[in-house]
Amino acid sequence: MNMPKIRGALSGFHPLGEELIQAILDFKYGRAGKDIVKGLFQKELTALIRLQEDLKEFPVLSTGSFGIEDLIRPFTRSLPALHSYEELGDLPINRIHFTNTFYRQPAIKEELPNTASVLISDVHSLSDENSYSHDFLSGKRGRIIIPGPVSFASLISKESNPYSKMEDLIEASGDYLAAELLTLPEQYVEIQYDEPSLVWERIPRTLRPAITSAYDKLSRVTDGKKTIISTYFESCENILSFLLDLPVSGVGVDFTKTNILSISDYSFAGKILQAGIVDAQNYIPNEEGELDNSINQLLANYVSGLNELNPDEIVVTPTTGLEYLPREIADQKLRQIADIVNIVKGGSS
Repeated sequence: MNMPKIRGALSGFHPLGEELIQAILDFKYGRAGKDIVKGLFQKELTALIRLQEDLKEFPVLSTGSFGIEDLIRPFTRSLPALHSYEELGDLPINRIHFTNTFYRQPAIKEELPNTASVLISDVHSLSDENSYSHDFLSGKRGRIIIPGPVSFASLISKESNPYSKMEDLIEASGDYLAAELLTLPEQYVEIQYDEPSLVWERIPRTLRPAITSAYDKLSRVTDGKKTIISTYFESCENILSFLLDLPVSGVGVDFTKTNILSISDYSFAGKILQAGIVDAQNYIPNEEGELDNSINQLLANYVSGLNELNPDEIVVTPTTGLEYLPREIADQKLRQIADIVNIVKGGSS
């Protein structure tokens, strides 16, 4: 059996560098101007995009949602149906599933609109430009990461919820996100829907028709683009069959949580398998304190074994965003992915 097409990709948030973090603190306490923060932000994001280009194995580029505080922060900040930015400090703080990171949980105040107001209009708190930094990918083939409709609905507080049923909120989220996607700049050829809630929680079968309906709505506005549902931090075994039937191009699997043997009976025929095999939260250092790449051959063998699932394409990624690691190590993780892809293709490590 021949190997399918294989490439690497950035699949989540990328961390800020120490210099930028220090500049943000200096600005916060009046020791530096915001222009210094903005300059370093541009420098670090430009370096992240250039690194992907230099590695050659990342044909679709990502900004790594650089500097966006959490998955739904732009919506919390700018979507009128949720709490406004001025109220952000009053919102409850919720933990991201089994991690030491947190987000401000917005409450939904009114029905979601069917018009766009965030993806091209939200202003980044650090750069004073668009939160998704679209201009940095202008003229390049890009991927954007946004919450999928289930996780969008799940991350919102249900207090004073105008929707009486969860399925109504999921369908409304699909309508709203579809309107947002219509505004995407043309450079985006790939959309990643982050859907951790699909595996963090046991999704009742009664919600599946609403989820399918929401993704049907999204598929109608993304024709010609590749779309990937990304799951992480838990096994997708119990819901994988359903995910493969949704109208998307592929599914992301966290292989530090999902045993390949548990999904060996499934077929990814006609689908992209986004393989999260590089641990996004931990690393083993070598004697110099850098990432130990001695495991790369083993990971490459694992990727080769994924061919048994019969995918059309394999995209090698971290298990999720790399924001849990120092910037230098996160960058080395991208180099590790490129090395793994190169080994699988028959190159030298």
